[in-house]
Amino acid sequence: MSGSVPPLIPCTFNWFATTLVNYLRLVALVDLMATQKWKSAALTDPSNRQSIKTHCSNFVKNSTPEVYRWRNKVAAHFAATDPFHDDNLGTIEQSIMNPVTYRYPHYYVGLMQWNTQGQTSDLPAWALTKTYEDLAPRFWPEFKLKPVKDEV
Repeated sequence: MSGSVPPLIPCTFNWFATTLVNYLRLVALVDLMATQKWKSAALTDPSNRQSIKTHCSNFVKNSTPEVYRWRNKVAAHFAATDPFHDDNLGTIEQSIMNPVTYRYPHYYVGLMQWNTQGQTSDLPAWALTKTYEDLAPRFWPEFKLKPVKDEV
């Protein structure tokens, strides 16, 4: 959407969303297995499949709902290539755009909401580095990002 946004930035959002969701699902699985005192063989038990899926999905939705939605509608596959019953035309069309916006001190996706034929995208706004900074104390306390300095 903007010529001033480096082309790698939209890819970075998609990579981060996919990777973060996978990581959080694994954290949730470890938590579930510890709580249930399961060994890895429990993962093949058909009676556990739905509870595993639900627990892992809910953990991600509760931790980072914006990233989870972005991953499902843009990063993993575009909503336009796999429309779901609740996807409106704005969301479907925006899923194939690169709507990255810079608002100091972060790049965001979802700030621009695409509207077509009276239907507005419901893709959420989120910033990759802000999300990382918010999650780091919980998941990666030893890794800190350097703050962006004002340019003079």
